[in-house]
Amino acid sequence: MKIPIKTKRIKLDGDYKGGWVDVRINPPAGELLDYIAAIQEADKGDMGKLAPPCYGILEMAIMAWNFTDAKDIDIPCDAKGLKALPVDLLILLTVKVQEAMVALPLASNAK
Repeated sequence: MKIPIKTKRIKLDGDYKGGWVDVRINPPAGELLDYIAAIQEADKGDMGKLAPPCYGILEMAIMAWNFTDAKDIDIPCDAKGLKALPVDLLILLTVKVQEAMVALPLASNAK
């Protein structure tokens, strides 16, 4: 059985009204736990080590978005694209992705 990739579309509001991101809500457990462990370790004092696992979680979780730059050119939904986003949007996405993952639904065994 092929394991499905489950996503949730998060619609943004405020300064980014009209924007959306599709977030994977069933990421691989091991990969997610590795990122969480790296964040916890970085949080003990070496803030320079905090950004890579945070970007890693976002890159793993965000499957698609509709962001464009000032010239209306699509920003790629990848690691390079994440670094091109404004810092306030990046922080907002971090919060929204975390909220989506905290509300993980249980797998359905319906027939």
